Amino acid sequence: MDEAIGYIRISDEDQSRFSLTKQEKDLKSYCKLHGLDLVRVFVDDGQSAFTFNRKEWKELERYIKENKTVKYLIIPHLDRFSRGELTSSLTKLEDIEKRLKINVRTISDPIDLDTEDIGVQLKRVMELLMSNYEWKRIKKRTTDGIYTALSQGRYVSKAPWGLMNGRSGDDKPILVIDKTKEPLIKNIYHWFNSGLELEEVRFLAQKDGFTQKGRSAIRRILENPLYAGLVRVPKTAKTPERMVKGLHQPIVSELEYWTAYNRLNMRKTVSQKHDDVYLRGALHCSECGKVMTAGKSKGKLKHYWYYFCNTHRVNFNANKVHKMFDEMISDLSISESTKNKMIDGIRKQFSKDEKEKGSELERLKSELSSVQSKIARVEEKYLLQTEMNPETFKKVVGSLKENEKNISEKINQVEIDNDVYEHIISELIPKLSNFKELFHELPLEGQHLLINMVFKQSLVLEKDGFRTLYLSPLFSDNIQKINKKGLLKIEKPSTTSGVGPVSAPGGT
Repeated sequence: MDEAIGYIRISDEDQSRFSLTKQEKDLKSYCKLHGLDLVRVFVDDGQSAFTFNRKEWKELERYIKENKTVKYLIIPHLDRFSRGELTSSLTKLEDIEKRLKINVRTISDPIDLDTEDIGVQLKRVMELLMSNYEWKRIKKRTTDGIYTALSQGRYVSKAPWGLMNGRSGDDKPILVIDKTKEPLIKNIYHWFNSGLELEEVRFLAQKDGFTQKGRSAIRRILENPLYAGLVRVPKTAKTPERMVKGLHQPIVSELEYWTAYNRLNMRKTVSQKHDDVYLRGALHCSECGKVMTAGKSKGKLKHYWYYFCNTHRVNFNANKVHKMFDEMISDLSISESTKNKMIDGIRKQFSKDEKEKGSELERLKSELSSVQSKIARVEEKYLLQTEMNPETFKKVVGSLKENEKNISEKINQVEIDNDVYEHIISELIPKLSNFKELFHELPLEGQHLLINMVFKQSLVLEKDGFRTLYLSPLFSDNIQKINKKGLLKIEKPSTTSGVGPVSAPGGT
């Protein structure tokens, strides 16, 4: 009685069509009918047959090589053997039959099948071709199903850390917030959007119980839109990649996500600046959070500037945006009491620094005098003693003069610092009482620096105004006035730490 082994397989997609029990039963019936001794059955459960990189299949090949008494390999159908490309499937089949001397049979084949017969070979080719076609059809059906689910805001893959895979009321897959991890995710966004670096956030998160490994673990959380209730839909041949609102509940707001995303990818954003559209590169899209650009459109009489997002292509007339911006920043000013507190604080710091700098300045001047004396002695020695090597002289004097230059620069810096204090007190702080005037006095680069300082790169343009995650504490006295006009919405961050990056108490 010839020895035979069997191979059965089932993938996740065809559970309803091919049961492992039925396949094994068919193998045993075939072997009994043809007088074969079925010594072992190899089972790949939940494995795709597109490649031969399957655990049990690799074990099967090892077994064949070690057991030369095996003469037959019995499989239910050729699609259990392979659904891969025709060439690789035929090559593997030929390798088993000719090199390893194993007769491959399906349960529909006669035991004395002539594999050299052209008709048999053609039949096998057609079966393997149909097997590969079926695999591609299943793959496309699965891909289309996932794409449709994503387009509808339903995430169907494995949930990321902090979210769990659940079922909705209609028994469809949906993400569910892991309440034990939700506070930490909120704080991760809060810490990063407050200005901490990734390593600092990782340190704080680990102290709070963050267990994810790897230096990019925090970045993966900050770049994943699922935490903001957004689902990324991949691009197709006809449609670009896009974001849709998910059916699951968010942990952080969209603005918090896009603020973090844009900070992480800051170097990738390059905006050409222009005086006529001075907010280009400083405003963010309300739909996707990306930095907005600007362009010109031709009107009846002239060209008009407008702001737009490259992804959403919604245009905002630049003149209208500038009017809204001017009206909004006209309410940004520090109060008289805040100004006086700032001046008092600077004067106290100045007084403290003066005491420390006095002794430092005295030490530096003494050191400078000593170096200058050494230079004079070396020059005198060189003039009076002609036997001194010129190269040695240049080397010694050069070193001393370099030291003299460094000390002089330190002295100048200490003296300049005093002027800086006076400039801040007499020039800059008073101008904060009229933010709008200060903004328009600055060059373009200065305007952008000021916007980023006040709003921390989170100023979002909307149809009727602006939205931000952060407003500098300098302007906290203006919150009620700003809220009343409705031109600037200050979004409260999702955080459990008790202190947010938005200075506005009661911000919306």
